[in-house]
Amino acid sequence: MRGLGNMWGTGLFKNNACDFCDDVTTELADISLGDAWLSPYFKDGRGTNVVVVRSNLAKNIIDTGVNSSVLEVLELNFDQFLKSQQGSFNHRHKALAYRVKLAKKKGVIVPPKRHDKENISFDFKLVQKQRLITRKKSLDTWSVGGEQLYQREMPKALINLKNKTKLNHYIRAVKRRLSL
Repeated sequence: MRGLGNMWGTGLFKNNACDFCDDVTTELADISLGDAWLSPYFKDGRGTNVVVVRSNLAKNIIDTGVNSSVLEVLELNFDQFLKSQQGSFNHRHKALAYRVKLAKKKGVIVPPKRHDKENISFDFKLVQKQRLITRKKSLDTWSVGGEQLYQREMPKALINLKNKTKLNHYIRAVKRRLSL
């Protein structure tokens, strides 16, 4: 099977329920793992994770892995951790209200959310809408026609998502520079 391409941030093959989750760090788990979207770690194709431990048992498990050289752990301060997960916070907190609004317009019942009051910019709405389209299209094309249909149909949706994301990042950077 050929590669499916870069799935980071695209929502490919994601369950629809995941678009309504507001929990970035599996808040009730003893151990939480997440991709380290932070330089220099995100450049390592083998993957690097951030780890949050919330119990003595979890800490002991991680310490055992470190002491036996099975795990390599570098400590991040809280701000670095938040920065490493910024994309997930943007998706699960900032953009959640918009996705809930779209779902409710279609008659979908959505349980109450903690982060459903934020307004987002028009360009970020374009990204969110395209992610929904891309996610659904990935599931539909694969279930109907497998890899062959997927490889034929998905590039356009992925290019649209990439372009809308680039536009959003550009506008955010300009606003940051202008202190808007």
